[in-house]
Amino acid sequence: PGNLQPDPPPPDPRLDPAVRFRNIRPEVQYVGDKACQDCHADVSQTYQHHPMGRSATDRLSHATVERWEPPRTWTRGPYRLSILAQPSQRSHVVQPAEDLAGIAPYSVRLDVAIGSGTRGRSYLTFEHSALWQSPISWFSQEQRWDISPGFDLGQGGRRPVHADCLFCHVHHVEPISGAINRYREPLLPLQAAIGCERCHGPGQLHVQERSSGLPWEGIDTSIVNPRHLPASLQQDICRQCHLQGQVRVPRRGRQPWEYRPGLPWNQFVTVCVRNPEWSRELRSVGQFEQMESSRCFQASQGKLLCTTCHDPHAVPSPDERERFYRQRCLNCHARQSCSAPLAERHAQRDSCITCHMPRLSSANIAHTSITDHRIPRRPPPAVPGRAEPPPPDSLPIIPYRPPRQPPDPEQERDWAVALARLSVQLPPGLAARSLAQAAAPRLESALSLHCGDIDGWIALSEARGTLGEMSQAWQAAEYALQLQADHELALRRLVDSALALRRWDRAEAAVEQLLKHNPSCVDYHLLRAAVRLAQKQWELAERNCQQALAIHPCHPQAHLYLAVSYQQRGETAAARQHLQIALQLCTTVDQRQHFREWFRQQTRPAPP
Repeated sequence: PGNLQPDPPPPDPRLDPAVRFRNIRPEVQYVGDKACQDCHADVSQTYQHHPMGRSATDRLSHATVERWEPPRTWTRGPYRLSILAQPSQRSHVVQPAEDLAGIAPYSVRLDVAIGSGTRGRSYLTFEHSALWQSPISWFSQEQRWDISPGFDLGQGGRRPVHADCLFCHVHHVEPISGAINRYREPLLPLQAAIGCERCHGPGQLHVQERSSGLPWEGIDTSIVNPRHLPASLQQDICRQCHLQGQVRVPRRGRQPWEYRPGLPWNQFVTVCVRNPEWSRELRSVGQFEQMESSRCFQASQGKLLCTTCHDPHAVPSPDERERFYRQRCLNCHARQSCSAPLAERHAQRDSCITCHMPRLSSANIAHTSITDHRIPRRPPPAVPGRAEPPPPDSLPIIPYRPPRQPPDPEQERDWAVALARLSVQLPPGLAARSLAQAAAPRLESALSLHCGDIDGWIALSEARGTLGEMSQAWQAAEYALQLQADHELALRRLVDSALALRRWDRAEAAVEQLLKHNPSCVDYHLLRAAVRLAQKQWELAERNCQQALAIHPCHPQAHLYLAVSYQQRGETAAARQHLQIALQLCTTVDQRQHFREWFRQQTRPAPP
């Protein structure tokens, strides 16, 4: 390609005149739950106790799910972690378990709590328009604080919060275009938790028309009532969050936050799920894959919906839970009820869900089903490992397609983006290469049709980088930056490939752009330090490391880079001190060995 320009946007589904509900249009604004309460007081009251109605809060001083008092301190490996509660602020603190000279603690101000508290909560801090997750979470079942799922403090413990992570937990945010974790302020302009409009669509038009007394006949089309939608579109409202999958890819020219209830979810996002040929069982997948594999769903010919069993406005109390769901089952099974002996039924309190929807062992794993939505007739036995390998030409993830929906040719592009994205998340090796090899030709084919597809170019850069084809990776990143010069992910891919190609000037210019837009990102400061170390600019590398440590004083890699820069400048005592700090902050033996070997390679004398 020559001078690239963004492709003309595909048709916006929100402008489809065939959809009768008028609040799907992009100009209709969100108004928040308070605008609904006067007319819908009863539903509003019960919804506030539903997990969706408690999915997030920015009022941490009023949070009662967790135990803030007394102040708590404990150790995990080489780290000491603390919970601090003050009248106007909550904080998490991470510091070395052993006193290390001159090492300040890493303190995280808590601005938002994510999660209803049913299983737990995670916490976010908002700095310079960027959102970061704290390394500490609350686990409700065990009533304890601990390291957040998936965190490794040895890798830094500061995770950017992407818009697709927020999508299923908060009411609404405005992501900054091209950013990985930056948002327009205020972060939560109307409310924190998921509200009425997530399922009914923006409420501005409805509030205006009902407040003015404007009459209507039949169905009120100023707002979506899901009961008036076809079954598949009703399910799409639930799919937007509960069909989590392995990788979610926005459709070309679309974003998840543009979705409106009443429209097909897959016009906005392609969800790639585990390939059944690779999954030894369905226990580790989400509710939709499980439910759609059930005999109940298949025998209903698609009429079994989430709302067949679940009330989206309220949850039954613990005392009412078994009776509530038993009655839901009897709505379909009254003629042919339970065939188990009466004594066996009484032993289980005549509970359908105890036998047919047992709790699974993944209850503390995010984004997996905690009850068995396969609805088995008998509790299934433990499934051993797969006896046969998957077919050689199959891939571990495939695009999800709703039942009885025809294939969409452009999903091939989305699948390729997902494969490329997954390839860079895996450790280098055969598995990552096989994903990249599958992705690259699909991406090139898609880009030959739509060469202004920035996400396609970024994915191609990822795939080529995984394959070690760094010139092609660099060129694909450059094409992406022609389309949007400040796109963080494209800039990051350019730095990685430029470093491998020793194109120092381009790497340095790109990392400066990254820091200009996201100055609180420790990884970007360390990336700039890596560029300086590669060019033997020891003093500049030291400055970059100090800037990283000013944000996160306990970051092991920052101390390792600092040790190299000191050693190369002849300050051996300072080098030894920071190397020891880096090693003490490692969380695994392998990481410690890797740090030692990397330091040795970087500081060995050059051959004569």
